[in-house]
Amino acid sequence: LQENMLNCWRLEDQAVTQLYGSVVKVKSFAWIGDQPFLATSGAYAAICWPFDGAEGPKDREPHRVCTAGDLVTAVLPVAGRSAVIAGFRHGAVICGNLDPSSEPVFIEDSSTSAVTALAVTQSKSHILIGHEDGTVIWKPLKI
Repeated sequence: LQENMLNCWRLEDQAVTQLYGSVVKVKSFAWIGDQPFLATSGAYAAICWPFDGAEGPKDREPHRVCTAGDLVTAVLPVAGRSAVIAGFRHGAVICGNLDPSSEPVFIEDSSTSAVTALAVTQSKSHILIGHEDGTVIWKPLKI
């Protein structure tokens, strides 16, 4: 959509659910955790919608994970965990768990360019961070 929300359609009965919470158009999303949750960009945190149960996210509030004072521009799931890595418009990258009692881990400080892509190596030892200005950062992943 060209809006700051997501529309979800359940195919078996054509039920529609609208997921609000984004400030701008969602450009990145990822399934995280075993329950699962749908993490999205477009807000001042990674917005994580619960899709467990018969009605999924309908009439439920999302979890807000990874805040850093700017818009989330990219999200990436952390394999084997209920966690998301979020890249921001100001260049920072943070890893946060859905468990609100755990502290987020800062992976990269702010830079001058928005994060547009995130990837983790198959061995999960390194993260690649792509920026809008064409810069790619390769660094050890310690989360």
